[in-house]
Amino acid sequence: VNVSCAGSNVPRSFYFGGGATASTAGHTAFFYIQARDEFDNNKTNHGDNIWVVFSGPEPLHAQVEYQQKGLYRIMYTPKKEGAYSMNIYMNEILFTTQSMPVTMNVAEDQVYFPYCTVASGNLNKAAAGVNVSINMDFVDVFNNSINIASLQDVSLQIIGPEPFNTTRDVAGLIVSLASGDHTITYKPILVGNFSLHVRVSGEDVLNSPFPLEVVPGAIASWKTTAWGNLVSGSRIGYVSSQEIIYIQAKDSEENLLDGPTTANISVTLTCGSDTRYGTVTYTGSNGLHKAVITPTKKHETCSVNIMVRGVDIVMSPFTCKIKPGLAHWNTSYFEPITMGTAGVNIEFDITAKDEHDNFLDADTPDTQFFVDVYGPNFDLATEPYLYISNVTNSRNGSFQADWTPTKTGYYTTFIHVLKPGAGLYGKY
Repeated sequence: VNVSCAGSNVPRSFYFGGGATASTAGHTAFFYIQARDEFDNNKTNHGDNIWVVFSGPEPLHAQVEYQQKGLYRIMYTPKKEGAYSMNIYMNEILFTTQSMPVTMNVAEDQVYFPYCTVASGNLNKAAAGVNVSINMDFVDVFNNSINIASLQDVSLQIIGPEPFNTTRDVAGLIVSLASGDHTITYKPILVGNFSLHVRVSGEDVLNSPFPLEVVPGAIASWKTTAWGNLVSGSRIGYVSSQEIIYIQAKDSEENLLDGPTTANISVTLTCGSDTRYGTVTYTGSNGLHKAVITPTKKHETCSVNIMVRGVDIVMSPFTCKIKPGLAHWNTSYFEPITMGTAGVNIEFDITAKDEHDNFLDADTPDTQFFVDVYGPNFDLATEPYLYISNVTNSRNGSFQADWTPTKTGYYTTFIHVLKPGAGLYGKY
């Protein structure tokens, strides 16, 4: 007797296979449905109307293929990772043998490097000497973000600056790894326009190379340099003479700055208890600044401090010597002589000081005094006064002039100091 199977019974039918609960993006997954009758006999023929309905990150279409003896194979190819719910219908009846809906998880595929992306607020513009962080998202061929649990072979390469286009490998450090993203940190060194290549396992990621402009970083005290009479060469200055110091502002990688940073630079000159503050201005190009400072006190050992944000630059403080300036009529003096004797030499001793009350000394620049004498010895018509030009400089701040009267009476003496380029500067 040939006994045929009864019609399909949904409560007695069932599904099985790994594809019912898990799959990988980009790969065809499958599972099976075994149709049975109410007596648990496998169907011997086909003809069942089977639907598989997915809901999730993207629409999915299932293909049903009859195998044999009531066995159906269900195939689908997901492209988007994530969790899907699946309902199975047979002959318009929802499966109840196993609970519905079934949760089916789609995992991401292997990394597809050309689709990996990088993002950063300073991907295209960075400052030399300042760490740059860029985030890399690893994806598969369907652009699903991949949760990578291990470090990848990421490399950075910079080509430039234009027009030289030298190729340099950049040491990049992966500082964090989370949710499939790598945060890569690197530090640009040179200033200029570059091409930045970001590669994984030797392949450029999406949109690589990236145009990159590197500008100078902040002024760095340990790289900034200075020159001028007080800090290089002779290191000698003079009271009342404006001294100029040039300050070359540089960043931490020794790139010249491209703009002013006067607020960050200070210059002071300290001679004993006297401190002078320089005026700093920008020259207009390449980070070069000029400080002007005027000494007021002579001193054998003065200190020049050049600071960036309160920190001394290289070699600062500098040691220099400040010499007194020229004698000044308002501060120099002599001991008045009120009496003399005819035929006896009269000597004038002049004590010279500069305009800031510093005594002149052996380091004094050339100073000239002239003495005029009016009195009975001189005929106002032919020789109104005695002009003494050979005032002796003893090189220690003292000057001497002398003359010999031959007639008794009252005389008037004028002492002048000569200011170079301006004639007689004043008289006593």
